[in-house]
Amino acid sequence: MARVRRTARSTGLVVGLTIAVLVATGAFLTFVHYSSANKQQRLVVNNYETISLTRQALIVLQDSEIGQRAYLLTGDITNLDPYERARLRLDPIMRQLEASSGDDPEALRQIAEFRAAAAEKMTELNSTIAAFQLYGKDAVIPRNAGRATTDHIRQVADAFVEGQRLMLSSRLATLRTEQEQADLAGILVLSGAFACLVIGMYLIVRRGPACAVGPHPAAASHAGDAAGSDLRARC
Repeated sequence: MARVRRTARSTGLVVGLTIAVLVATGAFLTFVHYSSANKQQRLVVNNYETISLTRQALIVLQDSEIGQRAYLLTGDITNLDPYERARLRLDPIMRQLEASSGDDPEALRQIAEFRAAAAEKMTELNSTIAAFQLYGKDAVIPRNAGRATTDHIRQVADAFVEGQRLMLSSRLATLRTEQEQADLAGILVLSGAFACLVIGMYLIVRRGPACAVGPHPAAASHAGDAAGSDLRARC
């Protein structure tokens, strides 16, 4: 019986250690993949935010130009309200856009170009408003004033947004891969632990009866001696 218990204990120890190693390895892999997935998710959210901020900046510039044109057509100072609101909103949006780009040098370069073009556009609008306020409708204002700057702003913004979309697609693919690998690691851990448990129980059940069959050698010898003594006594 002592031998059976030792065998069962040894088998249980091996199975337990195997399960522990599998669980620890699987847990580590799951943690690594989930950490990477969380990082990719933050980057994906960052891409969406960057694209949204770029569109907001374009809307702000468009509103400022609409307000300026309305003022030039009517001479009503209240029509400059959209221009004034846009002028105050533009700089905070550009700051958020720069912060959302992180350490990406190409994105920062494009944002700097976009900021410079936006500043040039606001300067053009302000100069036109100042000229109109000084000289009224007699001010010579080119019909397509600022068109080149507006086109340049849109080109820079479109290129930047397209780059962000490509990066977003890549990050979404990476995010899906990391999530699938994390789920697979968790499934492998559970499957390995269950398999080890089944194998361990099978070995314990199989070895137990095998070790219990037949008397212990010392007991058999003792029984033989007892039988011999009884035979001699009868004789």
